[in-house]
Amino acid sequence: MNLKIKLKEWRTRYKAWQLDPFEYSFDETETRQCANCEHDYIGTYCPYCGQKHNVGRITWKSIWQEFLNVWGIGGRSMLYSLWQLLWRPGYFISDYISGKRQVSFPPVKMMFIFGLFYLLLQNYLLPEKPAIEMTAELENSPLKLFFSFEAWSEEHHDWGMLIVGLFLILPTWIIFRIAPKHTHHGLPEGFFIQVLMCILIMMLNIISDMIPFLVILQPIWLTVAYKQLFGYGWWGSIWRTIAVFLAGLYGSISFVCVYDIVQKWFSGGEIDKVYDYGLLVLFFYVLLFHLAGCDIINRKPWKKLGWWGFIWRSLIGLAVVGFFLLISLYFVGQAKGEV
Repeated sequence: MNLKIKLKEWRTRYKAWQLDPFEYSFDETETRQCANCEHDYIGTYCPYCGQKHNVGRITWKSIWQEFLNVWGIGGRSMLYSLWQLLWRPGYFISDYISGKRQVSFPPVKMMFIFGLFYLLLQNYLLPEKPAIEMTAELENSPLKLFFSFEAWSEEHHDWGMLIVGLFLILPTWIIFRIAPKHTHHGLPEGFFIQVLMCILIMMLNIISDMIPFLVILQPIWLTVAYKQLFGYGWWGSIWRTIAVFLAGLYGSISFVCVYDIVQKWFSGGEIDKVYDYGLLVLFFYVLLFHLAGCDIINRKPWKKLGWWGFIWRSLIGLAVVGFFLLISLYFVGQAKGEV
């Protein structure tokens, strides 16, 4: 019974810490003199030159602090930000995009520094992953770009994660834009959301590389992050998280198809018009219907328009999309006749 009470108390304190871990103390009585400009002031920082009040003589600790600052582990500690991001991911991201910038190490800088650290871990400490061999079938398929990108991102993990995150900005904005928290968040905010999510994914990758069965933590903890960030319940967070990553997958495949076509066109390579164009059309419309369906579920227009109003408007929308789809298929069919 005592253990149950203690666990409940621990969970209550942990939840309170997740919601608001930052404690600020204000001393409005003590007058200090700035060591830099010799101005008398009250507070933590000099209002004239900005130097902190506790600057004193240089010690061995000062030397150690300077080395830490090179890697962003000094003021506004990167390690503290990573700790916050791991244990209260959605709340930490919410704090940052809500204006609490001083509680976080700069996200983009943190991603590149941590990406370098992750690369060193992969090369020297973590178990080596088996490389994917490029077979003849893959060499003649657009899928080769995925494996080429994977090989490149293993060497440039920070840039690779950033590119992957860029594909999730628009889906996250569409799928979560009517959330209880951060309603209609902007695309620039979406950029920083994905940067911090990429750092979280790298940390989860390190954990799963060291303890393989903990790979299950990745989808669970990403769902927790979206739940804390946007304020939906468990079911709403689960299906929207899955929808975001599916949309990112469809979008990245569409981009790869476009990139493959452009690359062949500029290099003088042979374009398989049926296969290349058909694959692009397929995934583009899959992405379009996917995002439109999620938006309809979010807005629930049948409540405002009634079922009949919602149905006839949906039929018109489907007819317009179907018209453009038929035109796309017509051009693909024309290409087939030329082959």
